[in-house]
Amino acid sequence: MSVKKANVSKPQTKKKTKQKRSLFQKILIVLITGTLLVGVSGFFMLSNIIADVLRDNAADSIMNQEPSPVYADDGTTKAGEFGGISRENVTYDQIPQSVIDAFLAIEDSRYFKHNGFDLPRFISSAITNLRSGSLAQGGSTLTMQLVDNAKMKPVEEAMAKEGKHFNTIEKIERKVQEIYLSMKLETDWTKELIITKYLNEINFGGGALGIQKAAQYYFGKDVTALNLSESAFLAGVINAPYNFNPYNGYSAYLGDESNGKYNFYEAATQRRDETLYMMKYHGYISETEYDLAKSTKLAFQLNDTSVISDNEKYKYYLTQVQQEVINLTGKDPATTPMKIYTSLNIAAQDEANSLASGNGVTLPNNQYYQLGGAMVNNTNGEIMAVIGGRTDIDSGLDTGEFRDRSKEPKQPGSTAKPLLDYAMAFEHLGWCTTRVMSDDGPFAIDSQHKVANSDGKYYGDVSLERALAQSLNTIALQTMDEYLNREGKESQIEYLKKLGLSDTTAEAFDIQYAIGGSSLQLSPIELASAYAIFGNGGNYHKPHMVRKVVMEDGTTYETKTETTKALSEQAAFMVSDLLYKVVNGSYKGYNLLGMVDFSSYPVYGKTGTTNWSDEEAAKYGGAMKDEWTVTYTSEYTVATWTGFDYGVAGGNTNINDYLMMNVNTLINKALLDKCTTSNVKKIARPSGISEYGGGYIKTEFLKNAAKNNPKTVVNTTNETQELENLIKTIEALNSEEYTAESYERLLQALEKAKRVLEDDSADMDDVKQALSDLQAAYNSLEKNAPKVDNSALKNLIETAKTYVDTSKYNAAQVDALQKAISNGIQLAANSNATQAEIDAAVNAINIAIQDCINNPLPSNPEELPNPDTPESEDSDD
Repeated sequence: MSVKKANVSKPQTKKKTKQKRSLFQKILIVLITGTLLVGVSGFFMLSNIIADVLRDNAADSIMNQEPSPVYADDGTTKAGEFGGISRENVTYDQIPQSVIDAFLAIEDSRYFKHNGFDLPRFISSAITNLRSGSLAQGGSTLTMQLVDNAKMKPVEEAMAKEGKHFNTIEKIERKVQEIYLSMKLETDWTKELIITKYLNEINFGGGALGIQKAAQYYFGKDVTALNLSESAFLAGVINAPYNFNPYNGYSAYLGDESNGKYNFYEAATQRRDETLYMMKYHGYISETEYDLAKSTKLAFQLNDTSVISDNEKYKYYLTQVQQEVINLTGKDPATTPMKIYTSLNIAAQDEANSLASGNGVTLPNNQYYQLGGAMVNNTNGEIMAVIGGRTDIDSGLDTGEFRDRSKEPKQPGSTAKPLLDYAMAFEHLGWCTTRVMSDDGPFAIDSQHKVANSDGKYYGDVSLERALAQSLNTIALQTMDEYLNREGKESQIEYLKKLGLSDTTAEAFDIQYAIGGSSLQLSPIELASAYAIFGNGGNYHKPHMVRKVVMEDGTTYETKTETTKALSEQAAFMVSDLLYKVVNGSYKGYNLLGMVDFSSYPVYGKTGTTNWSDEEAAKYGGAMKDEWTVTYTSEYTVATWTGFDYGVAGGNTNINDYLMMNVNTLINKALLDKCTTSNVKKIARPSGISEYGGGYIKTEFLKNAAKNNPKTVVNTTNETQELENLIKTIEALNSEEYTAESYERLLQALEKAKRVLEDDSADMDDVKQALSDLQAAYNSLEKNAPKVDNSALKNLIETAKTYVDTSKYNAAQVDALQKAISNGIQLAANSNATQAEIDAAVNAINIAIQDCINNPLPSNPEELPNPDTPESEDSDD
């Protein structure tokens, strides 16, 4: 047998070996210690990162989350919900295998193999991120997407609305939380339940939430009836629901014109084909199945898209509600269960939705034409309904982003005039409502800039009523200029802030705010809320939708209406007096409000327009870009904007051709008609108001009224009224009484005067000239010579001749009769004889005849006088 020999080493070699071993051990100890330290610190870091989701029991809440219902103004009608999704849930067994396969192929091919976190895929994405320097590639599994949609995105979206974002470290921490929650979900729930929940909640576009709604929306069938081609399309559309929605049209701009035309149907088909390819690539379908499905034309259910949920139906309103709730409670209703009570008026909002889709009002057939609006309660600032945009066609400028035009600020145009100019004149300058101003030419902003009236004409002396109804720029600027000279710029800035305008907008004030220009911009909500001061005694209420929020533990948050005294009750009433006349007064024909019948209840209002620059107008096909109408009652105020989000060269993005369609006014009337109650009334005259100059003035200014109002409608000649009165006088004349020549001259002057009154572009000089010409023609009328009727005279002469008989009558009486007859014969033959002369001759003959009858000669001395003949005065002699 062999015997192992002892290993005898040289002493130096042994020492060297021990030194090497000692160094290795030290390094090993350091590495182990470092690893332990890193591990321990990493453990604590991970523990801290996931602590929040552990405390919130987030994993269970994803699968069992209670929604946050939103109630309308009656407190019981549910208008939508957050956190849960208005949908039609289906079970796993109801979902075709083709749908499951399509989603796994395009979203998570290893779904049934991983534990919620796909490490190989995540590493691949991490490498891509390192190369690109971003976190764009998340490597998310389907389970992670479910967690992201339920827990992560709502928080991110809420922060984004506030202009806040997570930094890189925070994003990494949130990704760790997402991974943990995904793995926790797959520990507690089956794969089948998780993918079913995912499919029941995903957004497929067009308001279709969940696979069942999507099947109905796109194909008009239940999910159980979907074929392979349809399943592939639905799996692909969720990547970009807007871009792949065939209902968006066969050709429209995606973004701006420079991107060229975009065919949504072709994009949808291409996305379907990409999904089919991935299904074949991962082995879910064969080559034959792939070819057959790809060759199948997608038949979309274009005649029935009525699967919109309440959340989609009221999306503009609910989106604002969500942010209000976050501001009020600090909690997002999408992730924290609560009950939300709002001021949403279902009748008004349904009417607004209907109008926005072209029902009840004709909207221009222009894909760029848009609208926005808001209705508020005057008494408390509650927002009752909003119009976020047009829904009857897809905007040619829509990029798929969510735009709520009820919140988007635009230049208000002439709607600013009563709000900023005349309200301040009544409040501070002592003006009366019947003050007369001089409109003699353009208003000079400075040495280089002058502002004219919109029609380029000037009208001389005009009342404030006419200045508002006709929306004269010059008078509004004169008013603002006088106010600034008296009270100063800071006073106006302070007033703007009281109306709810931002500090930035208020402090950028310049005199062009007087006509709604410069940097002055308001949204429909802001403008309606500002105008509401006229209907509630001058009180500005901050607009809001949320009345109260009740948390699961019973904690209640209530919105306290923020009220500011912006204007005195007296000045508010005086503005309303003028705005009532804008709608109902003698000058209502100057504006679009006068074209609509508002006679059912008292309505007050003002319209306004704004223009593109000259260069833009040439590019976009016309000058006008925005149109506004604000109307209010004693109860509610409605502001509606129509126009264009952007200008498009050659896209007819101007409202010149649509102005007379009067869309804004018709929308406002429909909303007021829908909500006006029996309590509506004309705004009452408050105390502190006196009568002056045929109108109203604040009593505190009455003693200086003449000084502050040198001209009023009472002490200023109104040529227009004089002309109207003269026309009425002339129309009552009998033409037969005047010579044809003089009456023809009068008719010509009359027609000219009528044309001047009917011509909105006629200025005061035209009116004065027409009045002068008509008065001259009236004064020069010549009456026809009266017609003479001598037939009675001729007949009487023949009768009188029978009394010329001296054998029967006294000779003296017969002689007198003969002279009367002779005179009558001469007059009857005289063509120049007047009717008075003829009548006198008739009277003379009658008297002579009577004298003969009264003085007969008796044929027998004993004969008594005829008893039928009156006795003469000397018969007793």
